[in-house]
Amino acid sequence: TPLNTWIPTSSTTTPPGSYAVEGEYKFGVSGSSLIKSTIKIVSFGVKSVDTIAVAPYESTKINVTVENQGPTNATLNLIETGIGTTPFTEVGNYSNVVLTPYENHSFIFNYYFDPTNLTNGSYPIEVNLTYGGKLFNIAPMQNITLLPVGIKSYSIPSVGVNGTPFDVTAIFKNIGNSNVSVFLNITANGTTCNSTLINVLVDNETAATLSCNLTAVGTYNITLYANYSGLVNIIQRSGSITLYDSPAELAINSSDITVSPSSPTTGQTVTISATVHNLGMIDAQNFIVALLIDGSAVSNTTLSVNANSSNTTTFTWTATQGSHTIEIVVDYTNLITGENESNNNASVSVTVTSPTTTFVGGGGGGAAPSAKVTVIEAPSYIPEYAMEGELTQTEVIELIKDARLAYADRYYIEDKVLAGVLAPNDILPVGDDLRYEFPTMKSLKGDVYEAAAKYFNENTFGARIIVIARGELEADCLVAARFAKLMGAKVLLTKPGELPYPTLKILSRVHPIKVYIIGGEKAVSKEVEDRINLYAYEVKRIGGKDRYETSLLLAKEGEKAIKTEFAIVTSGRDVNIYACALAAKLNVPLLLYDGQKEVEEYLKKFKYVLWI
Repeated sequence: TPLNTWIPTSSTTTPPGSYAVEGEYKFGVSGSSLIKSTIKIVSFGVKSVDTIAVAPYESTKINVTVENQGPTNATLNLIETGIGTTPFTEVGNYSNVVLTPYENHSFIFNYYFDPTNLTNGSYPIEVNLTYGGKLFNIAPMQNITLLPVGIKSYSIPSVGVNGTPFDVTAIFKNIGNSNVSVFLNITANGTTCNSTLINVLVDNETAATLSCNLTAVGTYNITLYANYSGLVNIIQRSGSITLYDSPAELAINSSDITVSPSSPTTGQTVTISATVHNLGMIDAQNFIVALLIDGSAVSNTTLSVNANSSNTTTFTWTATQGSHTIEIVVDYTNLITGENESNNNASVSVTVTSPTTTFVGGGGGGAAPSAKVTVIEAPSYIPEYAMEGELTQTEVIELIKDARLAYADRYYIEDKVLAGVLAPNDILPVGDDLRYEFPTMKSLKGDVYEAAAKYFNENTFGARIIVIARGELEADCLVAARFAKLMGAKVLLTKPGELPYPTLKILSRVHPIKVYIIGGEKAVSKEVEDRINLYAYEVKRIGGKDRYETSLLLAKEGEKAIKTEFAIVTSGRDVNIYACALAAKLNVPLLLYDGQKEVEEYLKKFKYVLWI
């Protein structure tokens, strides 16, 4: 079958329309056949391309008008536009567009001039049309001018004070091959408030700052115009600013300063909180708040306070003995201008005492509660000498050897933390100081995690409630011993960020109905808690911000099960293992205390307090 191709060369020689097509073929002497059909010729193309010059970091519109001369619909598979730079810059495209007969259709392309790896100049705008699967490259009809200088960045403050100048800052970049003089004009709601002429060096960035001073409150639209090379108001940036009558107004007074504990002892970590107020109508950002002790700056921090609001910051200080003035200075470096600075500082006084203070019925080891905690008489199970003043080491020995406090067994321990493992079982933990008082006894030593697990496996039958505490530091474990006994629980140990294998192995075997985690997430991490959750039916954490608050929370949790008029107190700096053993044996709370106000207040509820 022969193939004949016919190409309509132009709309002049072959106007758009419908044409009859006839094909005749002959065969033999007189045989012939005539085939008739029709074909429609369409004519379309780019009628015009329009745009304006554009500067670096600016956007402009490219308007491409495509014309369909008919007589039928023409479906464009694709229309795409780009800039003939090197490398080629694609601007955008439209797909599957139907042009009706005799329609002029405008396609708007947004072009952002990114000057990276480009220079200024005049570049052709290229348009490509795809119709019937065939690509038609349209000869460029318009060039676009890429200007040499543009505004790379622009900033104005969002708020200000009427009558106080504010700055408008812009950075200009020149990608051309010569220096350019640029006239800058700043307007506020269309009225000029400042102008200047700058020289932007070739292949360089130039910063320009202009001040504007407005004398009425309100919100203003601030526009920066950059004019050069005969171009007027083509390059511009805008933003808004709201002016108020008053600036940021920072304030603090002595009632905004809190010191915890309020009566610290030497060497204790003191937390100082300061609430700063902004009484003005403008946010105060990133100013310095300083802590001064007796007139000397010891710490500072950065703070921001929104308009007509307050914010609190905290400092820590290691207390030294004596009377001190604690002063907070707001805006220490005078960053905030125009405010009244007479109320930018405030102070309180604090007295730091020696940690060896004692009280009736108490003994050394830490600052004893000074408030209304009075031992009226000794309970029958506490020898009289134990309530008459400082409980000496000899008296501790006599107390734990007392027949009325008989222990089920004794274990020598190398690590104090193991006392918390033994005490809930009425086992007397014995350290080196009493080792020779009891010549015949068992021992529990070595790796504390393995030792705790070994004791659990050898002495526990079907325990379904488990207390887990940190193994590196003994405080949490020792104060939890009485709680574990109260709950009928056994004690295992963990690392802060890892569940040791001996502990993990028991949990996976026992699958306890409940696990109590002792201490905050610094003592026992959330990751360890999540791991424990895989094996326990229920997990509860009892932990405060420090060991003192944890002991307080354990005491309060124990109150839910049994109330008592008696408590034992010892120093949290070096927890006494015999205080732990006595608290568990007598089933009374053990609290840690070194001047903590919260613990002191809680002790007021007890009739009897023994300080070891």
